[in-house]
Amino acid sequence: MTVPPAPAPTRWPQVALIVLVGTMAGSQIGKVAPSLPAIRADLGLDMVDAGWIASVSTGTAVALGLAGGLLADRFGHRNTLVPGLLLTALGSAIGSQLDALAPLIA
Repeated sequence: MTVPPAPAPTRWPQVALIVLVGTMAGSQIGKVAPSLPAIRADLGLDMVDAGWIASVSTGTAVALGLAGGLLADRFGHRNTLVPGLLLTALGSAIGSQLDALAPLIA
């Protein structure tokens, strides 16, 4: 009778980092709705413009999430994680510096 090999020990620091990064990336999707009053005040937007910002943000998350999942299945989850997180950070940094509706929606 063969004894199966012992499983590798769990690398808890890596698990904690992955959970933290996933939580931060997930918060990027939900940050627009509570931020809309401040965005409206800063940019002088009406409710229709704020609706466009919310809709484009959600639609972008859906489209890029679908594309990211397909890329992850094709090229490996580890190979797409870091570029995806870097693009998320870059998009947030750029978006925080915009001061008009059209570039914000683009």
